[in-house]
Amino acid sequence: LMSDGLRMWFREKHVIAGFVTATTHFTCSIVFGTLDFLSRDLYSAKVIGASLQGAIIVNAAAFLMIFRCKLLSTRQYELILFCYLMITCILGNLNVALEPVQDSRVRAMGMQVLLSKLALVTPGLSSFHGIIFAILLCACELSCYYALQAINPKASPEESSMLVYVSVVVWGIVGVLGLLVKNSVLKELYQVQRLLESESGALSSLFSMVGDMSIWLAPDGDRILQSHFRL
Repeated sequence: LMSDGLRMWFREKHVIAGFVTATTHFTCSIVFGTLDFLSRDLYSAKVIGASLQGAIIVNAAAFLMIFRCKLLSTRQYELILFCYLMITCILGNLNVALEPVQDSRVRAMGMQVLLSKLALVTPGLSSFHGIIFAILLCACELSCYYALQAINPKASPEESSMLVYVSVVVWGIVGVLGLLVKNSVLKELYQVQRLLESESGALSSLFSMVGDMSIWLAPDGDRILQSHFRL
């Protein structure tokens, strides 16, 4: 379990990662949405594809507007991040499942399985939310493959083979393990940082008892690393 201080520190360390993730989704959805609309033959397929990509664009734009809002508590931010990633991955899976060309559909669904696992590690999900996200994401991907022929009549039975199901589960486990390792390393860094801050505060308190102020010099003795307001 994370303390409130660790949650806030964790959120601050992933501000850039969250921004890059949402910006990438926003930009790629515009590009691939346009390409899908131009490449698909049936008008109904164009409309459905454009609608799904448009929903991803709106979802990413909404997240970009609120993810840096200081009024949100850390728990609210984690819930919003979880919902944003979940919605984006579900829409992405549905969109690639509707791809009419088999070769493009197989490659796109394979890439979707791999890239969606990056969402476990990159934006800053907590371990609890990451595990729930992985379970729901794998369930969504397995459902898309299971119902692929119902979603897309052009799909073949070979695209929903047992090997595909196993690969989805395996990559989900790999993503969760990567998330747990990353969060464990960051937690250790946070604890070391807090320990160094407490030691620095203790030394400053000790020095204040024997002098009027204290400064920190670099090893060469020529540079001041930490000054004092009285200087």
